Amino acid sequence: MVPFAFELHGAKGKQARKLLLTLANASEELSAAAFLQHASAALSVALQCGNADIRNSGCAVYAHELAGRGAPLCSWLRSEEAAEARSPKGKTRS
Repeated sequence: MVPFAFELHGAKGKQARKLLLTLANASEELSAAAFLQHASAALSVALQCGNADIRNSGCAVYAHELAGRGAPLCSWLRSEEAAEARSPKGKTRS
């Protein structure tokens, strides 16, 4: 197993590109170009899934915090309710 990392928005570093090229050239089932295209698509999907998981985890924590203040779980969708939930006593600040 080889560690592999890339940027949050999908940018690959020099070593990651080198590894992918090495793997592409060693592929027996696909041409190097086809391998790189498939790898790029698979990595993009994996990155998007990971980013979605991070976002969902953050939203769950935020919803839990709002619920602890007696606010409806979806209050973050409506700015007036979110302002009420954020205020210390559940009242909108003037």
